[in-house]
Amino acid sequence: IGTDSSFALLDRGGRYLKTLELGFGGAAMLAEGGAVWLLGSKGIAKIEGDKTTTYDFDKLQGGTIFVAVPVDKGVLAVINPEGIAKFDHGAMVPWPNQPQALKEAGPNSMEHDPRGRIWISSSVGLFGTDGEVWTSLDRHDGLPMNGAQLLSCGAAALR
Repeated sequence: IGTDSSFALLDRGGRYLKTLELGFGGAAMLAEGGAVWLLGSKGIAKIEGDKTTTYDFDKLQGGTIFVAVPVDKGVLAVINPEGIAKFDHGAMVPWPNQPQALKEAGPNSMEHDPRGRIWISSSVGLFGTDGEVWTSLDRHDGLPMNGAQLLSCGAAALR
């Protein structure tokens, strides 16, 4: 359960377990293998079964994470002040071959599609990657406008 400053963890029966003080806002994400990631304004936590690992943004090299999506076991694709990065077991690693236009524009939102690609919206269009090769789309490719704020990838859209 997310509140305006923390997450309360409950067991499957609805009994209170503990509170994680991760700050306001945030999101809950389910990763492959059943791990749950919780993102707040002060930190991020990974819950696997009975084990909870918390990372405080003040202690992370690379700082705050604004948006995150699970990509592999233990790895998140994240938007931080430097652009797109991988959050890999507590370490922030810049995403390889990140387009300069995306870095300069500043990403807005990010999604992981059913085919395994990461899609990022920005003020200059849409960017996608399979982890190695990048694709960019803008008005010239048929988007109604270059600026994209929100993004949602679903299996039905990719058939």
